[in-house]
Amino acid sequence: MNIKYSFIVLGYNNWKMTEKTILSLQESLSLENITEYEVILVDNDSTDETTIESHKLVKNQSRIVYVHSEYNRGYAGGMNLGIQRALGQIIFLLNNDLQFTHEWCSPIIEAFERDPSVGAVGPLTNSAGNWQQINLRNWSTQGTHSWKFNLLSAFGGKYIEMNNLGFFCVAIHRKVFDSIGLLDENYGIGMFEDDDFCLRMRLASFKLQVSEGSFVYHHGSASFKLLTTNTYSTLWVRNSKYFEDKFRMKLLPNRDFIDYSFCHNRDVLYGTQLSLDLLRKKLRRSDWTKICLKEFIRVLDVNGFKIAFKNIKHYGGMTFLFRVFIFLVPILIHKSKSRLKFSISDATSLESRLRNTYVKLHFNFWRIMKGLVFIRDCSILLYKLIRRGFLFPSTKFVVFPQTVDFDFMKQRPQQLALAFADAGYIAIYFTTNSQSDRIDVFKCVGDRSIVINYRLRIALRILNLHRDTIFYCIWPTNHFYLEYFRPKKIVYDICDSLELLKDASGKEGGIQSLHTELCSSADLITYSARNLREIIPDSRKEKSLYLPNAVSQSFVDIASIHSPSLNKQNQFKLVYFGYLSKWVDFDLLQKYSNLLSVGEVSIFGSVDSKFKENFELFLDRNKKIKYYGEVSNIEIAQRLHEFDVGLIPFLSNTITDSVSPVKLFEYAAGSLPTLTFYNNEMPKCSGVFIYRTHEEALDLLDQILESRSIGMQDSLRLFSVENLWAHRVELVLKTLMQ
Repeated sequence: MNIKYSFIVLGYNNWKMTEKTILSLQESLSLENITEYEVILVDNDSTDETTIESHKLVKNQSRIVYVHSEYNRGYAGGMNLGIQRALGQIIFLLNNDLQFTHEWCSPIIEAFERDPSVGAVGPLTNSAGNWQQINLRNWSTQGTHSWKFNLLSAFGGKYIEMNNLGFFCVAIHRKVFDSIGLLDENYGIGMFEDDDFCLRMRLASFKLQVSEGSFVYHHGSASFKLLTTNTYSTLWVRNSKYFEDKFRMKLLPNRDFIDYSFCHNRDVLYGTQLSLDLLRKKLRRSDWTKICLKEFIRVLDVNGFKIAFKNIKHYGGMTFLFRVFIFLVPILIHKSKSRLKFSISDATSLESRLRNTYVKLHFNFWRIMKGLVFIRDCSILLYKLIRRGFLFPSTKFVVFPQTVDFDFMKQRPQQLALAFADAGYIAIYFTTNSQSDRIDVFKCVGDRSIVINYRLRIALRILNLHRDTIFYCIWPTNHFYLEYFRPKKIVYDICDSLELLKDASGKEGGIQSLHTELCSSADLITYSARNLREIIPDSRKEKSLYLPNAVSQSFVDIASIHSPSLNKQNQFKLVYFGYLSKWVDFDLLQKYSNLLSVGEVSIFGSVDSKFKENFELFLDRNKKIKYYGEVSNIEIAQRLHEFDVGLIPFLSNTITDSVSPVKLFEYAAGSLPTLTFYNNEMPKCSGVFIYRTHEEALDLLDQILESRSIGMQDSLRLFSVENLWAHRVELVLKTLMQ
């Protein structure tokens, strides 16, 4: 028989209850038509009739395997004996004081099938040390089909991610044991071995879930009830100390989070407390901890979110049915496939729907829910910053407010952030997820770089505790970030004409007013093109620094692996990597494609949504122009050698006259000759050909194809090495020090 599931029942004395557990288990599995299983009964050296009765039971039933321990190994040791004997892929660890309800097992098995990253799954119960416990009144051991279980079964397929699971009844996939090993037997007869194993699972990136469609009745610590109060207390103290010493973290008292965990899967108070405890453990300075605690409370006490905590206490006193209804109704209305992605925008949408249907809830429930989402995410963010060792007093930060998404075409803001990280700073980059990013809370993009959802900018208050923080503001509309923290230095980077920015400020004078305000408060004003110096007030020009665009060292390393071919061909390939909008000279691109010497004009990049329809018509009319969509910065570096000439085909106007093209430096890194429009930023370099008119551009193209040489390639590569982002950041830091 093929064994898929192994059910390990651990018993020590109390045979009658052990027997009832096994019989209840077999009956429930039979009702669910689960046949490919084995039951492993582990006897922890019982002193009553357990040994004799177990042998009788095994003789009559082939599915049951009896394992006897020569001494009482405790919970971890006894379960390890069963795990080593088990044949199934999914292994259930069961106490000997359980009663199983109808269809409790299938939802747990389904959790592993629907998500391979799930390591362990547990049911809801009436008695547990965490919020798996739900309040059941008038329980009847015969009432397994009562309204309570009909209600629970209605939510089959709903799973909640947890930090810890109770091991009274837990299913663990075999791959978890193969990855992290068995339970730690140093906890003796029991207590905290489940917390230990759960933490190890999470550190190994396994998910822990609770199935809402599964319920198992637990009589509650049947074995531990046999211990005296003093023995129990001594065991608690010893094991908790062992746990804290092993993981170097403080254990937190369990709390009932049923109130909002049904919606949010994250233990925000746990995260908050753990963050502060880790901070205390690492820094060992009580005065610093007090400062952090005070600042953390300020972070969370925003827009009435403190009221949310007070109201949650009220919900804790509600009856089970009303609590389940209140906290599951948004999921049913929203029909979301996964509550892991529940966000403030979702809560806002639900609030609007409920208003339209005249459904009213007391205590501003939906606003409270949005507040809890914010608090949860803020807590997760700060906790992760502490865990990565970022929040020490000596840490240097540079903050880049929202501009373009981090994964969008790696332009000036992203490159500067990465270069600052290489220079020893922790680079914090905020994103709006408006283009290519999909970041709910944060994402680490390097050892010292982190991208954060812009709505969590309030968390910047924690940086007030750090002496060395730079605010690198690129758009004047992001001036409001200064309301959240006090940086040591402000750098205002002007990299585009103000005409490109929408007048979204609300202040009189709009963008110009914000620009003037930032110029007056900045410690350093950098500008990417010489023309942009003209918009800096005369009184602040002495604080300005010319900082053109550049290329990263990693891009140079990848692009220089291959060089474009110098062999003469009948037809050549031209390429443009970049954003496609109103400043691109499409008439010139069409003229290039009409030349007999040109085989293809390749275009890579994002298309402005306002221009998309016209661009599609343009492609239909010009068959030699091929559009390949967006590509990553790394892929650009890898593919430059496939082409013969790089293009920067911009129209000449007030916007493009203030541009320092990033692609100029990237083409040079790949030794790719460049044909570009004229503006003041174009360097005098062998391999860079500048035109003023279309006729001149067409003539230069033939000249490029004839004059390509190894010397030209070396000149371009040298030009790129002399213009690295690392050099730009070094210049900024040197100027700030002065």
